Amino acid sequence: MRSQLIRREDTFARYGGEEFILLLENTPIKSALKIAERIRSSMTNYNFNYKGQKTPVTVSLGITGMTPLIDSPQTLLNLADQALYQAKKLGRNRVVVSPTPEALMPQE
Repeated sequence: MRSQLIRREDTFARYGGEEFILLLENTPIKSALKIAERIRSSMTNYNFNYKGQKTPVTVSLGITGMTPLIDSPQTLLNLADQALYQAKKLGRNRVVVSPTPEALMPQE
């Protein structure tokens, strides 16, 4: 399933117990959103079986993008993590895009 959902040039790794990171190099947010939705939909519709019983699976995803105001990998992870928890808070099984730091700055 992984090879059908993730491009060869992407980096996929376990980040926590049930959390994973997918690094999409040189990918616009709109494209990342399409990839994330394809992953979410595929995982939700896949027939997972455990001891002969269908086991429903939901996937919540948080997306962020690299911008000039992101000063460290930790900041990037924090933004993605905030988007992930927003997806869970909104009812799970969804994709949420984090606002960029630029979008959070006051308008002049």
